[in-house]
Amino acid sequence: MGKIQEFGHWQDNEWKWEIMLRRRVFGWEEEQWKKFTAMVNDYHLSAEIHNTVIWKGTPSGDFSVKEFCRHQLDNDSGGRSTWRQVWTNLAPLKVEMFVWQIRHGRAAVKAKLMRGG
Repeated sequence: MGKIQEFGHWQDNEWKWEIMLRRRVFGWEEEQWKKFTAMVNDYHLSAEIHNTVIWKGTPSGDFSVKEFCRHQLDNDSGGRSTWRQVWTNLAPLKVEMFVWQIRHGRAAVKAKLMRGG
């Protein structure tokens, strides 16, 4: 675990992920690690574009994992293939939730990185 800024750096106004593991990846984990890094690297943050977090899944605008799951199952807005891809135990649950938020533009990481933290 660590701060987001410990897993990459800004280069030419674009965030470059650099996730270093504490140990070597076991053979049975290699494919999972490749899929995980491909998912993370597929999302690009730009320091020049303002980002915001908006949750439209509830009338109050308050996000919760329970409401998120209910919204996903009711609306299937992410598509079943995306849903399956995220929830296949590629990483710990916290990391999978974070990746889902990044993939769907719901993580406020750029603002946090710009503040240095």
